[in-house]
Parts: sequence; C-alpha cells; structure tokens
Amino acid sequence: MYISHLQLRNFMCHHELDLDFGSGVNYLVGDNNSGKTTVLRALQYLHDGVTKGHDISEYRYHALGASNEEVDTVPVVVTADIVFERSEVPPQCLADDDPEYNSKADGHLLNDAVYDPLCPYVFFDNNTKQYLLRVRRSSATVTLHKHSKGKASTLGIKDIGVFDNRNKREDEYTNATGISAKIQRLFDPIFVWADDAPDAAADFAPTKIMGKLISEETAKFKESLLWKNFLDAHKKAFITGGDESDKGADESDKQNDSQPSLQEKLNSIASEIGERMNEQYGGSNAVQFAFEQPDVSNFVKMGQVLIRETSNDSSNDQDINFGGDITPEAELQHKGTGMQRAFALAAIQIYAEQQRKHSVDKSGEDNDEDSEKELPIISSLVALDEPDMALHPYAQYTLAGSLHNNQHCQYFISTHSPYMLHGYSDKQDTLHVLYAESGNRKNLISPGKLQIVEGKDPSIPAITYFAFGIPTPEFHSELYGRITNVIEETCQEENISVASVGIEIEKEFTNIPKKKRFDSRKPQKNCATRKENWNRYGGNVVEEPLPTYVRNCTDHPESIGKMTDEAKQHDEFKDLDNEFDLNELHRSIEYMLEYLEKHDPVMVKSGKRFMHHKPSSGPSWRVTALR
Repeated sequence: MYISHLQLRNFMCHHELDLDFGSGVNYLVGDNNSGKTTVLRALQYLHDGVTKGHDISEYRYHALGASNEEVDTVPVVVTADIVFERSEVPPQCLADDDPEYNSKADGHLLNDAVYDPLCPYVFFDNNTKQYLLRVRRSSATVTLHKHSKGKASTLGIKDIGVFDNRNKREDEYTNATGISAKIQRLFDPIFVWADDAPDAAADFAPTKIMGKLISEETAKFKESLLWKNFLDAHKKAFITGGDESDKGADESDKQNDSQPSLQEKLNSIASEIGERMNEQYGGSNAVQFAFEQPDVSNFVKMGQVLIRETSNDSSNDQDINFGGDITPEAELQHKGTGMQRAFALAAIQIYAEQQRKHSVDKSGEDNDEDSEKELPIISSLVALDEPDMALHPYAQYTLAGSLHNNQHCQYFISTHSPYMLHGYSDKQDTLHVLYAESGNRKNLISPGKLQIVEGKDPSIPAITYFAFGIPTPEFHSELYGRITNVIEETCQEENISVASVGIEIEKEFTNIPKKKRFDSRKPQKNCATRKENWNRYGGNVVEEPLPTYVRNCTDHPESIGKMTDEAKQHDEFKDLDNEFDLNELHRSIEYMLEYLEKHDPVMVKSGKRFMHHKPSSGPSWRVTALR
C-alpha cells in the first residue's frame, strides 16, 4: 500500500499540481523557491489538517493581482490516491473486470475488522489497473448527497473525505462516522523539516520520535518487578518511612528502615506554617506536604542521548586523541549538526520499521472497533525535507542507499544533492523537477528514465544532469560509450572507432553542428600532407560532429598543448582551442539522449524516454552561474 498520486489545488504556492509517486523513494528537486517543501506540507495537510497555531489563510494560493476577498473564496484542496495490491484487498472488494480477478483471493491488509468500513470505497481503476482508495481534504464545507439511510451531513476541513465510486459521480466524497480516523491510521506519517532543531530528535517527550520509539518498552517496564520495587522504595523514602516490622533484616537494615520519610521530616515545617496561617487569618487549617508516586514517564522525559565515538576496530576501543583513554561520552546537543541530523534520521528509520512490524503483528488480533489507538498502522510514510543539510557527501551517499533497502516505508524527499539520489530505481522510485514560471509553480519534467544501462544504478553524473540540469563531461563520456556499445551490438562489430560513432550520430541528425579541433595524434592513414603537418605543426585539423568533438576534447586534453609555435601563427591552426562551452555540452548530451531513445533496443522496446533538459529551459541564472 502506498500513495500513488497527489493532486494540489490552490495550495500555498501551487495553483494546480499533479504528481505520480512510486512505492519506494520519491524525490522532489528543483530551484530554490520552486515549491518542493510545499508538496511535503500538502501531505501533512491531507493527514492532519491545519497545524496548531496556523490558519487556513496561510495555506491558500495567492494568484497575482487577486484581492484578499477573491483569495478567501478559493478552496484549498489536496487529494491522494492510495494504491492496494491485490493481495491486500479482501475478496468482496475484487472487481469482475480485473484481468487478474480471483474470486478465491484472500486479502489480508484490509481484511481486519477495524478497516471493514473502508472496503466499500476501494475501487478498481481500469486506467491504471489498480485498486484505489481516493481521499481528500478541502477547506470548503459541502453538504453531502442524502442517501436512503440517515440525513444529509457536511464535509469540512476537519474531515478526510473518501471518494464514493458506487454512485458514479465524479466528485462525490463522504465522511462516514469514524472513517477519517481509520484513513489516518492507514499510514503513520513522519515529517522532518529543514528548519527543525537538529537536536530535537533527542527529546524523549511522548509525542516526539524518541518518545514514540521507546513507548512500548516503557510500557513493559512499568509492569516489571524492578519498577514495582522502585515504587516501594520511593513510597518509603518520601511518604511512609521505614517499616520496623521487618523482623528478618539485620540491625543496620532495621536502623535504615526506621528512618522517617521526607514527608514525615517536613511535617514540623508544615505544622509551623499551618499554625502561623491560622494565627494571622483565623480558622483551623492543617498543612501537609504530599509526594505522589512518580510515573515512569517523569523519568523518561529527563532522558538524554549520549554519543561516544569509537574506533572502527572493535578490538581496540581507544581514541588516541585522548592519550589512549576511551573517548568521553557527550550529549547529542553538544555534537555537530551533521551528527545530530544523522541520529535523527536513523531514529526515524528504526521507528518506521518498528511501526510496520507491529502493524503486521496487530493485524491478526481482535481489536475494538471504537478504539483508534488499537487500529493497526498499515504503512509508514516518511517525508524528509533536505536531509542532505549538514551531511558530508559520503554520509548522504550511504543514507540514500539505506533508504532503498527499507522496503516497508514510502519516502518523500526534497533535496539539492545528487548524492541523495544514489540507488534510484525507475521501477519503484520517482523524480519530479519543479520550477517557478510566471508566478506559478509547475512540474518541469515528467518522470522518465535515469538509467543509461538497464539494471544498473544511474551514475552521479547522470543524476546531476537528469535531476538538476547540470551537464558534465563525465556524463557526456558515459553517453558516448553507451552509444558505442549500441552500435557494436546492432552492427555486430567490435572495437568500433570513435570517429565511426560520430558518423552514425551525424546520420541521424543532418543538422548537427560540427567543430574543428586540433588533433595531436599521429596519423594512421598513409597521407603525406597529414604526416607533414604532424611533423611540422604537432598535429592536424579535424572537423567532427559536436558529440565527437566534445568527447575528444574531454578524453585528449593534451592535444592542444602539443601545437608548435609555428602552428600558433598559422591561419589554419591559430583559432583552435579545443574547448566547448556549457551550452555546447548541453546540446551534445541532448543529441545523444535522443539517439539512444531511437536506437537502444531496451529503450525502443519499452517505449520509455529519458528526462530531458532542453538547453533553453530553466532559469537563465543557472547557465550563467555555471560558466
């Protein structure tokens, strides 16, 4: 189960935005102020509504030139499609027009009694061939259609509406009693914002991540003999004092047990205060100091996270920076921001895994339908706003890999780092590039392939280009190498030359630009003029299609340095520099991507396309800044 589609209407900076998601890691990238974090806020709004301390006016989209009165009438709407696998849907929800329909199917996810009310609203979408539950939160209050049972009711911002496909009305949502709570418990969202205090993860309050993470063990501890003994000791120390009836104790224990409690010791002070109060204000009031027995949560809130850095060699747990002593422990808040964020992200992942495990365990239990606390959580949704902040590139790289290893969470990540996209898979992940145009935020590029070779993770240069629109010579070389392989496979030839690859590309694009380059390599052909030029000028002039020119300039930067002084004065050679600008690199990459889409057998068979960045697309400052 996962969120497959999100629709934003008049939400913050997005007037209209539709995004498709995968079951794995979903990336949101783009320029600053393009609305990446806003997508995460939309997920939070859908699940929780307007957050405490805020007003719906802060969520409304403000069109340019619109008056406040006009803005206030615009409804803020977020809609999501939740996808269920066939194995997760109970038999009564299976559709006859499902091509893989099996009347004997035994769905387990929604087959729990507490989720029975959701079953009538799960429908089979013939377009996507998926079972969906469509949910919505809107700031507009609407009167629902009156059905045969009960009276017409309203659906407002405090409710999560669920789409009722049975009536075949395109926009009919309902909020049957208790259904909002059940939808909320389908997934347990965790949001980590870029402006969160880095050490907030060390807070043991019950509503915080650490408090939630340890809550089960805390509950078990409250039932332990150790805690009961502690309460007995606390009662003696603060309330009742020692019990002299303990005949089995030795003399020293009896002496300790006979000591008065703190409350008893303070009785004289309380009595004096009572007497003075009665003298001054009249009456006969008695004062007593009372000490209630503590709850385990009182101590848990005081918990701290201590970090002790250890050697990678587990056999030698010493730190030479401290003269051979073991590194002292330090509170997390005294560590660097990077370590604090690393701890927070690790704790979140463990909590998400724990919730999923417990949900599976609870799904087979008999739960009270009216008890929201007992509803098993079906899926974990984790939204990370710029998790790359303050993390070393290698830490980002390893974090990204670990996210892909967690099969029980759906991640939504906004990022500016190509390292965070390590491990990206076209099969279960998505990438959306957002940008601002004319005051409105839009989805710049439709999801497409990032992998140059099927089955292999996209390289960092590929990610840098596809996700961030930054062309690099390394990515150019990667594409040229892939085209070489495709031509060799198609023509069944080996060791095809670089020049031959350029000729094949040129055949596909008759208008492709050509550039002259100084080539210092010794001529292979028996040409007297070329050999003479090589001996006299250090090389020859060659004219090549743009992709071949860029490839050779990248792979043979030494050529230009071998040009003789005489050649530098010669009209044929003096203007050659073997350089290319960013726009030429960009155009060359786009030519090669288009070539692969037409000739790579895997691309042709699948019908997929790469994510393209046209040289003219995106803010002009991006190209200027990179020159």
